[in-house]
Amino acid sequence: MNRGRAMVEQGVQLARQGRLEEAVGAYERAIAAEPGLAEAHYNLGIAHRALGHMQDAASCWRRAIELKPDLVPAHNNLGSALLELGQVDAAIAAHRRALAVDPRSLAALVNLGNALRQAGRPDEAADTYRAALAQKPDEAMAHGNLGLALQDLGALDEAEAEYRRALALRPDYADAHRNLGMLLLLLGRFAEGWAEYRWRWRTRWHPRRRFPFPAWDGGDVAGKRILLHAEQGLGDTIMFSRLAAVLAARGARVTLEAQPALVRLLAGLAGIERILPLSAAPPALDLEVPLLDLPGLLGLDAGNVPAAMPYLRAEPERVARWRAIVDSRPGLEVGPSFKIGIVWQGNPNSIADLGRSPPLGAFAPLAALPGVRLIALQKGAGRGQLSALPGVEDLGADFDAGPDAFLDTAAAMQSLDLVISADTAAAHLAGALGRPCWIVLKSVPDWRWMLDRDGTPWYPTLRLFRQARRGDWDELFRRVAAVLAAERSEATR
Repeated sequence: MNRGRAMVEQGVQLARQGRLEEAVGAYERAIAAEPGLAEAHYNLGIAHRALGHMQDAASCWRRAIELKPDLVPAHNNLGSALLELGQVDAAIAAHRRALAVDPRSLAALVNLGNALRQAGRPDEAADTYRAALAQKPDEAMAHGNLGLALQDLGALDEAEAEYRRALALRPDYADAHRNLGMLLLLLGRFAEGWAEYRWRWRTRWHPRRRFPFPAWDGGDVAGKRILLHAEQGLGDTIMFSRLAAVLAARGARVTLEAQPALVRLLAGLAGIERILPLSAAPPALDLEVPLLDLPGLLGLDAGNVPAAMPYLRAEPERVARWRAIVDSRPGLEVGPSFKIGIVWQGNPNSIADLGRSPPLGAFAPLAALPGVRLIALQKGAGRGQLSALPGVEDLGADFDAGPDAFLDTAAAMQSLDLVISADTAAAHLAGALGRPCWIVLKSVPDWRWMLDRDGTPWYPTLRLFRQARRGDWDELFRRVAAVLAAERSEATR
């Protein structure tokens, strides 16, 4: 064995022992000794991926492919890295190159399906997973991912069947359990859904935090000091923080841990003794529970959601300030107007955003209604679309500026007649404030909005408008505008 290959083997052994930094050093020495050794670049990429250095990993696999174009695992790993980096089209191309070398590569077929699904092409993704299953019918991952594609397509019974096939083949398949849980919740089958959803803690997407005190198991909490801690997005924290009051009613002393940006917004929440930012070290307590485990532990279903509204309130001084701004914008038409706050873009870096955020231009039928003002409540991603719909009012650069999220948004909502939002944290805020809000949803929405209903037990003041066809925002917004026009006409009679 030559010197370069010996160093690669040394790196492989170090990596198996979990000594990844040392493995990187061994692979780099192999490359220095033999720069054209494709295996050294390939294995260096694997070590970088394990260390979370995805850009470095992608660079290594590109170099390995330059040196050895038929190295199928390098093409495949490059595609997976590009997908994780958000370069979806490039990921699809990489997996197709892998299949050009080896059309029967099961890993490349499954990963191509993943990339196609993330590109919003679930029909093609489903066909790709089926091609993988034609080669290996007992491949649990292909069944589980086919379930996701079928769910995107609205074939929910078939999706459930695929998740269950995956679990029959691999009972400890955590991703399939989690995905089945979300489907069951979407279908309103809460008891089984909450139990399956707890499997998320065994997936790589949801690392479970560890505390020096035990997790709550649903038992008696009277007199116990319990930590509720955020685990997912801002909207999830707003939605489930209300459950602090349920524990407090059972005699618990509740500390809430939330994203730093939400601490001030949630500070007055009923049922909490104190609120801490996630970055702070928690004090010594008796129990802990993640916020999204609470509904299952409390046995919540569509009939017993705590719905006392509002459970959040805007700061009075901000309400007065933004009411004055909203009511005195220059150039407004003379006479009364109907003020609608709009939010169109969720977090584009989240897989949950796949298909859920309409373009701002889709709001055009609302802008065309006489007497309607559209006021942008959008922050961050999506604001670059403002020029796509002339006439949408922008509240300025200082709107919700600073480290605290949604304080100005909450205040401005008090001066609006209606909020119309995509499935975003702003919609949860409107619901928590008890403000009228219409949510526009993709054809198969997030589990919490369930199916075939225009209201939600989570927020009594929210109204749900659903796509009639996957991806068709234009028809949905024409329908929303028609409903609004008819209701305004009826109200003025």
